[in-house]
Amino acid sequence: MEELTVEEIIKYVVRIEQESYQFYRKASKILEGNEIKLLTDELAELKVEHVNQLKGLLNEETITLEDLTYVLNIDTSLFDRIIQTHEIPAQATTLDILSIALEREKNTQKNYEMLLTITTLNVKIIRAFSLLKGIEETHVKKIAERIKKMRLAHCQNGATSFGCGL
Repeated sequence: MEELTVEEIIKYVVRIEQESYQFYRKASKILEGNEIKLLTDELAELKVEHVNQLKGLLNEETITLEDLTYVLNIDTSLFDRIIQTHEIPAQATTLDILSIALEREKNTQKNYEMLLTITTLNVKIIRAFSLLKGIEETHVKKIAERIKKMRLAHCQNGATSFGCGL
């Protein structure tokens, strides 16, 4: 547990979204010429929107200095776990990249869920975190569906990997 102000929590979440953006930009470069590149480009753009929305909370007129300086005890282990999943190993396959992306999105969604348990937050912050949690859920579904399609295509092509039976 760590004592953080609400402002520090928002800045931490901004950092997570910025690192997700960097992850998707790197993935897009690796996936040049691959149809999955469109997905990683889209996710990178959405991360920029998330960052802007979160930074907007820090300048929101209805969020007071008292709201931002309120101190909470937060388990930051989930924050750290998300940040640690930004590396793409050398020789990563498309499936590897999507699997890392799925883990990032699931952990980010859990992060917002955890933050939404803090009932002392300003209602604007709660709404923003709730909206972003919902968007992360959409990202999880989109990536999971893409992984499922890739595995199905490999199985239909006679592959024995990806959990395909003989």
